[in-house]
Amino acid sequence: MECSEFVSLINSFNHGTLDEYNLKRFLIHLDKCKSCREELEIMYLVDKTMTDELKTYDLEKALSADIENAKDMIYVRERNRLYIDLTWMISGFFAASVAIYMFFLVF
Repeated sequence: MECSEFVSLINSFNHGTLDEYNLKRFLIHLDKCKSCREELEIMYLVDKTMTDELKTYDLEKALSADIENAKDMIYVRERNRLYIDLTWMISGFFAASVAIYMFFLVF
C-alpha cells in the first residue's frame, strides 16, 4: 500500500468502516511506516475531538486500543474462516469415504 492510499483510508479506519481486505492492508502498512503512523495520530485526534468521542486525554492509549481491536477482529475472522474451511474439508472426506464404502458394498 502506498502512503497516499493509506492517508485516504484514515477517515474510514477512524469510523470503523474499512472492509476486511483494506483493514488488513492498512494495519500492515501502519506497522511499517512511521510517517503514516504520525498522520493517523493527528487525524485520529482531530476526528475524535470534532465528534466529541474522545473520553480520554490519552490519545496514544485510545488509538493503540482501536488498532489492537482491529487486529483482533482480523485474527478472529481469519481463524473462523479456517475452521469453516476445515469443516467443509472433513465433511467432503467423510462423504467420499461413505461413497467409496457404499460402492464396494454394492459390487
